Amino acid sequence: MSYQGEQVNFSQTLSTQQISSIITQDVIPRLNKIQMGYPQNPFSASAKSDTDIWNHINRYVWGKSGSESSPEGDWAANPNAPIPTIWKNKDNISTNLQRASVIHKDLQRQLNEAKDERDSIQEKIEGKAMRNHTHLDINIPPIELPPLIPPLLPTLSLTTIAVGGLAAYMILRKKK
Repeated sequence: MSYQGEQVNFSQTLSTQQISSIITQDVIPRLNKIQMGYPQNPFSASAKSDTDIWNHINRYVWGKSGSESSPEGDWAANPNAPIPTIWKNKDNISTNLQRASVIHKDLQRQLNEAKDERDSIQEKIEGKAMRNHTHLDINIPPIELPPLIPPLLPTLSLTTIAVGGLAAYMILRKKK
């Protein structure tokens, strides 16, 4: 039989070496070109998948209609897509971020002031308590016993807890 001007015997058997040669020299390079080449064959499954992915991204992320998109399609733009929404609200977002930064700094300042005030009150109370607690009449030094059960609020007096509550109220109250 003749194929492209060459005499070919289609009924002949091929050796393993010939089959291996055909696969490595012809089949594998063609498969690589089909699978790895871009743009892909428009009728291949991977090209269809790529088109679907890009159409989805263009519609639901970038908010483009099919006529604005590449590859083109016939869908309407999504009005709630994130990128156009961010662009529309860019000024509001930056204003809110600046305002949040100022509020955070103000709250931190108030917290530091409240802590300083609490520490000052606690020092005064502890100092007064130590001045009033003496063993001068009895010549026995004070005995310190280890607590059997640790207290729930160690070293916090009722005054300290009240000042902490007041500080929390001052920090968390709504500004008018």
